[in-house]
Amino acid sequence: MGVKPQHKIPTINLSKRNLISGTSSWLSTCDEIRQALEEYGCFLAIYDKVSPQLYESIFGEAKELFDLPTDIKMKNISDKPYFGYIGKHALIPPLHESLGIANSTTLEAAQSFTNLMWPSSRNDHFCETVLSYARRVSELEKMGVAEKYYDSHLGSTTFLLRLFKYRIPEINESDIGCSVHTDKSFLTILHQNEVNGLEIETKDGDWIGFEPLPSSFLVMAGDAFLAWSNGRIYSAPHRVVMSGTKPRYSLGLFSYHDGTIEIPHELIDEQHPLQFRSFDHYGLLNYFSTAPNAESTAKAYCGFSYLNPQRLLYLSGILTNNFLAPTMVANFLKTQITINRVKIFVNANPNILNVFPNTRIIIEIVGLKDPRSSRSYLYHTLVLGGACPMPLIIDEDEPLE
Repeated sequence: MGVKPQHKIPTINLSKRNLISGTSSWLSTCDEIRQALEEYGCFLAIYDKVSPQLYESIFGEAKELFDLPTDIKMKNISDKPYFGYIGKHALIPPLHESLGIANSTTLEAAQSFTNLMWPSSRNDHFCETVLSYARRVSELEKMGVAEKYYDSHLGSTTFLLRLFKYRIPEINESDIGCSVHTDKSFLTILHQNEVNGLEIETKDGDWIGFEPLPSSFLVMAGDAFLAWSNGRIYSAPHRVVMSGTKPRYSLGLFSYHDGTIEIPHELIDEQHPLQFRSFDHYGLLNYFSTAPNAESTAKAYCGFSYLNPQRLLYLSGILTNNFLAPTMVANFLKTQITINRVKIFVNANPNILNVFPNTRIIIEIVGLKDPRSSRSYLYHTLVLGGACPMPLIIDEDEPLE
């Protein structure tokens, strides 16, 4: 499906001098941002804290960086998935190449990366430019998070700056620069040169592009924001499709949260029941690296979801090696002609087959083997791992076949 020009990503001016916290202008702008993230998962921010000179400088430095020998760039490694050098990989489109600077708003990180890329000569200009850019762009983060949560959020947030290059496709070569994906960050702030290519998928499956400007930044919600917002925020799938005769350079500032992310109680109500349990942000990223084809990484990793009764046998089998009760449940199910209802109360998500210490699993099966009476069977067992705060309730009325 091609790009539909009638759709348009919302544009919000964040360069207004009167955007003072608590004022009517501030509150109306925050509401615009909320609506944009809920409907589109992103918005174009007009932001003047990155000067034209810094814009020209950072993209000039990016070009110089990608001109380095591949063996030098490959020294950019990390123990975190997708934090280091990516390029010339069988699973990555060949047009794509990127490097990452973790903790990019700190002088130490900027210096370390610079020394790694230019070990025999100082490149102070690159270091100063990257540091200034990351710090200025990171200030956009506070506009995406509710003010009452901002101080605690920022205090546990680090920023990964990734620099991207997409080369021109050769004749008969695919024009896909980056395959369809959602980001695993909390927020992603993208900035690109004059070459288009980024496309966003809307909730109804249409693809939309936009015209980049030096002063515009695409602010996108990641899967961590989706989960933190209890599913209210849309994490938009996106891709890069190359066209034209120039390579595309872009920069992305990705925010990551250290520690456990809790879902705010204010975002849970009758219309929005709890959809996600508390989660570790880097755990979410690591999960994606092992299950990249999950339809929704956030839902698969930390979402509460219904479990088909047939999967109960599989869950019980997973626990069989350690506990007797699940085996009894599985054996019991095999003897039943009809299972009327299966309920599982567990403060972990069975869909990812994780078990957490000090967590109680309760499995209740109501069988109608004798149509004149109903028999209830209730089993309790403890499993190993860290406890999660909220129970998962699964209620299935379908018979087990």
